Amino acid sequence: MIRRLPTFQGYTIDVRLKEFRKVEWDKLPEFIAFESEVGRKILAEMENQPEAVQTYQDENPSEIVRQVRNASAG
Repeated sequence: MIRRLPTFQGYTIDVRLKEFRKVEWDKLPEFIAFESEVGRKILAEMENQPEAVQTYQDENPSEIVRQVRNASAG
């Protein structure tokens, strides 16, 4: 089964690979590790607005934020 990953501010959230990804036409793909400075900034924004996390598999946005926080911690 193909699984559509959650998104936040145009970034795809891949908990398994521990990264945010953004792919736009005519631009190079962006890969941001959760542990990086930019990744931590995106996580902080997610924690402040969990309702902005888009999910597609009946997932709870707050649960996605928790998973990213846990993945970035270790």
